[in-house]
Amino acid sequence: MSVSITGRSIAARAGVFFAGAALMFAAFSVAASAAPIEKSAFSVAGAFKNECVDVSTGSDCTSTNLNALESDTGKEACFNSSTYHISSDGQFTPTGYRFGCAPVTEGGFTFDAKGLSGATLSETTITLEVYSCDATGCRPAGTDDVVVSGTWTGAGDVSSQKSNSKFSFGNCSGHFHGNGASRSAAASVTVDGDTFAPQGMLMASTSKIRMTCT
Repeated sequence: MSVSITGRSIAARAGVFFAGAALMFAAFSVAASAAPIEKSAFSVAGAFKNECVDVSTGSDCTSTNLNALESDTGKEACFNSSTYHISSDGQFTPTGYRFGCAPVTEGGFTFDAKGLSGATLSETTITLEVYSCDATGCRPAGTDDVVVSGTWTGAGDVSSQKSNSKFSFGNCSGHFHGNGASRSAAASVTVDGDTFAPQGMLMASTSKIRMTCT
């Protein structure tokens, strides 16, 4: 019997939000060393699926995550998948992990950052680092290429966020202002010719840091 876990995925949402937070921090670091005002923007289309199959000893599961990202530094697609076994008595054992990122060709990723109506990722080849895992840990097991693509269609309401904060360090002080929006999405993702409909998320954000040093 095959069991698909659907509905809103906390892991998928966390993945795109953490990616955005990391980019904001990077922008802050550049601003602190290079310019009194630094602006940045990024957009993320994320998709997540978790599927488990019942076996005699419990369940064998696979989690798949695809994120397509556009920032000031370019466009990139990242893919990861993990496999694990859950025994009949609830013991969790990882069995494998693959992950990697690759730049997207010009025009290969489109994203509606204003209305979050949708996004499209054309076929992109990503070289993945592969790990073999068991109860004792994970070990490198070479590399593998995967071809991914996807479409996202915004669904439901757009959720908006704003952030304002002041900071100081040494002889410098400044102000951070950020605007963000997110929206659930109906996604269709293809991985090596296999198409499926995971939980999707669209997110866009802009930020500005103003600094003064004496």
